[in-house]
Amino acid sequence: MDFDQLRYLQQVAKRSSFTRAADDLVISQPALSRSIQKLEEELGQPVFERKTRSVSLTEAGSLLQSRAQLVLAMLEDTKAEITDDGKSGRVRVGAIPAIAPYFLPEVLGEILAAFPRAALIVQENTTDHRCAIPNPCARSLSCGIRN
Repeated sequence: MDFDQLRYLQQVAKRSSFTRAADDLVISQPALSRSIQKLEEELGQPVFERKTRSVSLTEAGSLLQSRAQLVLAMLEDTKAEITDDGKSGRVRVGAIPAIAPYFLPEVLGEILAAFPRAALIVQENTTDHRCAIPNPCARSLSCGIRN
């Protein structure tokens, strides 16, 4: 299993089509199909249910997709950290919905002014989900806003 196979899985699942996913990924449809087939052989079961005009994830495919999403996000975060020059990279801001409309516009403006080349990601959730509260150990957020 490799990162490309995980990316391919994500795109086929998103598009529900090997042909459309191959177009998005700028690879041939047979190459994409072979890659997914090798992945399925390695896992010993199908990840897609193939229908006449579309495909959908199997139970195993759904599990793999959710894990692939985490793995690929971690890979992108690691790449961003390694290549971060202090002015670009990724800034993740978490806030709870009750205060986000009041504080985020000003905070986001300041972040964008300080880091104009950075990709800004905003996560909004309730405090029950802890994603709105910074977790330095998990490095999930750069900062958090709560009341």
